[in-house]
Amino acid sequence: MVTVKEIAQRAGYSSATVSRLLNGDPTLSITDQTRDKILAVADVLGYWEDHERPLGGKEIALLFRVTEQEQQNDVYFATLNKAIRKVLKQRQLHVKTYSDTEELIDNADHHEGFICVGANHLTMSELSRLHKVLPAGVIIDTNPAPQYFDSVQPNLSLTVRNAFVQLIENGFERIGFIGGQGLQIADRPIMADSRTATFKIVAEEYGMKDAPIFSSGAFTVENGRRIGQQIIERFGKIGLPDAFICASDTITVGVLQAFNEGGVLVPRDTSIISINNSELAKYVSPPLTTYEIDQPEMCRIAVDDLHDLINHPGRPHTHTLVDTRLVIRQSFVRK
Repeated sequence: MVTVKEIAQRAGYSSATVSRLLNGDPTLSITDQTRDKILAVADVLGYWEDHERPLGGKEIALLFRVTEQEQQNDVYFATLNKAIRKVLKQRQLHVKTYSDTEELIDNADHHEGFICVGANHLTMSELSRLHKVLPAGVIIDTNPAPQYFDSVQPNLSLTVRNAFVQLIENGFERIGFIGGQGLQIADRPIMADSRTATFKIVAEEYGMKDAPIFSSGAFTVENGRRIGQQIIERFGKIGLPDAFICASDTITVGVLQAFNEGGVLVPRDTSIISINNSELAKYVSPPLTTYEIDQPEMCRIAVDDLHDLINHPGRPHTHTLVDTRLVIRQSFVRK
């Protein structure tokens, strides 16, 4: 078995430096030249036959397909962008960012794996070809091709179920849902959003088969405002459901704008439980009761998962769901 000492002697560096690199110490600060030389010696001596290869021997690709405009429209993706870049920097990984899938496919030989954010509108052809040239990949927030890549997502189905139970246990009898459209893969039918699908199931379980659902359009403030206006047109100000579960803080901000303009006061006329716990949630009127999605933890899991994929090619794909945490503010208060 090849030892750290042998690699250190051949490469010309201390055993401590070599050991920290080969064990993936994120606090180790060395030049790219030093890293490449040590890893090359480890390759030549056959060190990886008995040990796991550290993440970062080659560049990691970040396929970030959310545009600046989309990040402005939905703060969730702006914060997710910061979170994944921060985790990659903390791990001191060599990263190249792509926004175009075809460009990544063309440059796949330069990378040992990739992490993707923003899988909406990818084609199955793109996903299939990407898998052939770069099979080690983890997609954050969505799961468009579970047969090809791993994924890490917030457990939104459990979140909606928990929100529904919270409302029921606090005496709310008429509950509605506000959301947006699901994932779009090329020209295939739009997938049902998991939050909307779960709400339908849970509402039926609790005998609310006809619970009102307003779920269409993008996850933007503008679309939330449009939905809020539709709700007022349908119910007026005094016939509203007791509460709404809303799929995202971004949409909820627009709903609150429409409610305020229409004379609907939250939580006097109806209560709201939202999802995401973005910075916006604390500053709207009223401040939102909302479920916090731990984006940094999702990103840490994705990086660890990619490391495992690289070291164990061909293993079964894993799809991780990360639970959320309820943060109580004024838009819904437990009785």
